[in-house]
Amino acid sequence: MPRIHVLPSELVNQIAAGEVVERPASVVKELIENAIDAGASSVEVFLENGGKKRIEVRDDGCGMSRDDALLALQRHATSKIREFDDLARVRTLGFRGEALPSIASVSRFSLTSFDGMSEHATEIECDPLTGERNARPAARDRGTTVVVRELFENVPARRKFLRSPDAEFRSIVTVVSSYALPLPSRAFRLSHNGRLVLDLPPASSLRDRAVQVLGSEADEYLAEIDESYDSTRASGYVSRGLRFGSRRNQYFFVNGRLVRDRVLTHAANRAAEAFDFDGHPAIVLFLEVDSAAVDVNVHPAKTEVRFRDSGSIHVIVEQAVRRALGGAEEGAELLASSSGPRTQDSGLFPLQTMTERYQHSHRCFTVSRSFSRRCRPPP
Repeated sequence: MPRIHVLPSELVNQIAAGEVVERPASVVKELIENAIDAGASSVEVFLENGGKKRIEVRDDGCGMSRDDALLALQRHATSKIREFDDLARVRTLGFRGEALPSIASVSRFSLTSFDGMSEHATEIECDPLTGERNARPAARDRGTTVVVRELFENVPARRKFLRSPDAEFRSIVTVVSSYALPLPSRAFRLSHNGRLVLDLPPASSLRDRAVQVLGSEADEYLAEIDESYDSTRASGYVSRGLRFGSRRNQYFFVNGRLVRDRVLTHAANRAAEAFDFDGHPAIVLFLEVDSAAVDVNVHPAKTEVRFRDSGSIHVIVEQAVRRALGGAEEGAELLASSSGPRTQDSGLFPLQTMTERYQHSHRCFTVSRSFSRRCRPPP
């Protein structure tokens, strides 16, 4: 009897689910990304028991035909990429084709979708134990509805590690708010146990959407971030004069994709620490870079990225936040002291100075992690 064997598809999907689906917030993240990629102008999320009992995400996007809906539940089935070179220029939020089958393998999963051209909508129910898909005609407007019940019911070892319903709910609020920030023209709603807790109608600008998410009290404190170097641009807002006890109100996006990245986080907070204020500012930062200069295919959940030149990114982000916090005059002084005079030919700062500055930042980062102490920028 051979020692090597091919794993059954149900087990493969559950293994993939361990990488993509960590908790209810992971499910909401993946489903919202699909809705956004489908062109939805409105996304609604309904939860029960912090998403542990039930998650429902409705959108008014392009929807799917019966055949496409069935294909979408197969691993690595996607409309986002077709060949290897497409990985170097991914502009959509989802592209791996792992989310839906992975979620379906660890929950009671159903999907209803209508593309506006078929005779009727299609509803598909999935059996997490056998992997069987049952499709039948249904009724709904153009778009897609996904319902996820009893997450990890068939994987009790994973379910027992979920946090309390309140903690899981708070994580989902953060996810919905995060995806609403770069898309002010779209509406997002979140209901929990039958109560509407987040209502974000279309906003006229990124600033207005930031105020919706951060709260009206942040309006008068928001300073604009706007800095460019070559093909890279850092933009967004930081609260100047308003600090929080945690970094929960800090959001970082790379080419519209929400990410958790140590380079961006360290650069932005190092800039804020230069002003010796207590607490942490709210930060909504959008980084636009050449798609060939960043790898988004680093993690199955697509929450991490890898920059080709992380040194330049660190310096640009740090300088952008420092200038926003320091104001026009002080920002100009900071720029002059940290990178020399700005010239039309050299752009934001000379390349040699940029490299030296990042090397210092990296050393500070290492020291602060090892000995928990702050480093200041060189004079």
